[in-house]
Amino acid sequence: MLTLIPRYLLLLLFMLGFGLLAYYNVLVDDDLVMLRGVQAHGIVGATIDHYDSWNTRWMSFFFLHTWMSFWNEDSSPLLYHLFTLGSLFFVSDLFLRSLQAKKGLNAFTSTPDRILKSGLFTAAFIISSFHIGDTWFWVNTSTMYGWNLIALLGAVSISIKATAQ
Repeated sequence: MLTLIPRYLLLLLFMLGFGLLAYYNVLVDDDLVMLRGVQAHGIVGATIDHYDSWNTRWMSFFFLHTWMSFWNEDSSPLLYHLFTLGSLFFVSDLFLRSLQAKKGLNAFTSTPDRILKSGLFTAAFIISSFHIGDTWFWVNTSTMYGWNLIALLGAVSISIKATAQ
């Protein structure tokens, strides 16, 4: 039990740091361009406009514009960041469970142990990102890069689990 305390403390420190960054995060530069596009053209119209003029990542733009439809220039992206963190935790947990089902990893022995290890995996995934600010805390790019990583990890997890059965 004593050896688990530093791991829980590490996870707690990560969650506090992430929470503080998410709380004080604001919409900037490209986020505001996207917001104005949604205000002017709606979700689908802004997605088409940015597809034609910005880049061709239309699913990322559609996801971004859907969030933007709920915001104004003074909105806090806190809920978006917490949803992103929760989604990454979910696929991290799915990934570890799929590895254990494949007998490729004896990852955990109990539910609290699974939650701890999934949380630490999530923290490591975020911290090891190329640029944490771009990938996870800049809303515009997090829909393009952070959410692509979440989708990839989820797809790999489902593929591993499918071959384990």
